[in-house]
Amino acid sequence: MNEKVAREQIDDIGLIEIYNPDQNVIDIEVLMGIASAVSGFISEDSVRAILIKSRGKDFSLGYDGSCKRLRDNSWLLTVYDTSSAIYSMIRSSGKPFFVSVKGKCLGLGLELALANDFIQVDPGVKMGFPDYEFGIPSLMMPPASMEDRIGNRVIYRNILTSRIFSGEDAVKFGIADSLEQDSYDPVKWVKGVMSGLNFQIFSIAKQQRFPDPSIMREYRSFIKSYDTSVVRIKELESKRLLI
Repeated sequence: MNEKVAREQIDDIGLIEIYNPDQNVIDIEVLMGIASAVSGFISEDSVRAILIKSRGKDFSLGYDGSCKRLRDNSWLLTVYDTSSAIYSMIRSSGKPFFVSVKGKCLGLGLELALANDFIQVDPGVKMGFPDYEFGIPSLMMPPASMEDRIGNRVIYRNILTSRIFSGEDAVKFGIADSLEQDSYDPVKWVKGVMSGLNFQIFSIAKQQRFPDPSIMREYRSFIKSYDTSVVRIKELESKRLLI
């Protein structure tokens, strides 16, 4: 892989680990590393499930807003095309995808978490989309797809208004599946879920909920013409540190 994304197979589980110190912000190298790892594990017959996690105290603070090209629509399209390709691969694969979230899970990091089928969160996790408040749009999935994926009006309103919610709220409102225990072992958690999973039923149920391609195309057109003059990068970076 690359220096920021590692992959490893543990028994029949494909592990993808993000490590971009010190806050695991997501840049184009991270996205390309994730895309390569997801594609590789999907095509590997010996891998039955994929687990995504991060090293360090935070899952991800979101997209690397320090990139000045964020104000460039052609660059935004590059980021969106790479991110949405990851989203489409995860959602179209019949294999179950798991994500283990801790610390801060914001912006594009939250979108990545929501793309997965099963989410485990730390009780102290802080989740949300402060990016909207500072002019940065979703960069992986259209808001309509995000709303459908979340399926909870309270949490979706929080996301639209850039409010932060906790791991307990994520479980309470059905966004996450479980809270981490003291004996935290995400691989053990994945194996426990897989032991009770009917893979044939799961696969067809998942693929029937694949995102509408027309929505993805329409959102891409929106990104292409998005008014980037509203982007306030430095303010977003400051806000992330205060969450």
